Amino acid sequence: FRPLTWGTHGQFMNPAFRGLQLLRLKFLIPSVQEAGGKVRRVSNPDCGELPSGDGWFRESFELEGLPEDYPAQVLLPCVRYLVQAVLGVARPGTRLPSDMDDPVGLERQLDVLAEACVR
Repeated sequence: FRPLTWGTHGQFMNPAFRGLQLLRLKFLIPSVQEAGGKVRRVSNPDCGELPSGDGWFRESFELEGLPEDYPAQVLLPCVRYLVQAVLGVARPGTRLPSDMDDPVGLERQLDVLAEACVR
């Protein structure tokens, strides 16, 4: 999201970061609870390499007690919510990508938007 958000916010006001916070608070946590699961914060996750330094922020949590197909059910809605949240703040008035259910098409449309923002 960097090209889409560059120059659109002040320090500590990154729309992509805020979009991730809102995604967790307003979409993911209620969705997990609705599915009968729990969200548990993890201080030292054992999930391989995590980015660090150079402005990276990490917040780790585990989802428990969910059906096996839960990730597949929420992946596209999470992507839609995040793209809408980031573009709504960073580029108000920007038309949202037309087919947000096609990962390749969505990536292509976001690349075109990013390229236009860089110019």
